[in-house]
Amino acid sequence: MIIAVWILLSAALSLFVLMAVALLAVPDLYTRLHFLTPAATIGAALVAAAIVVEESASQAGIKAILVAVILIV
Repeated sequence: MIIAVWILLSAALSLFVLMAVALLAVPDLYTRLHFLTPAATIGAALVAAAIVVEESASQAGIKAILVAVILIV
């Protein structure tokens, strides 16, 4: 289980870093917002999935799912 958590968190971190580099490379404001959207949605979902894997159906896991759903919507 720990390995799955590390894989999910590593994927989220690499996505955040990739989006930060892309943010520096793009000159237009609206294109920057376009590059930030996947980091805000997919990255948050990956972090929430890691919390759910670690904590299972506890209070922290349910809260992580709710936060991910709110960020995706």
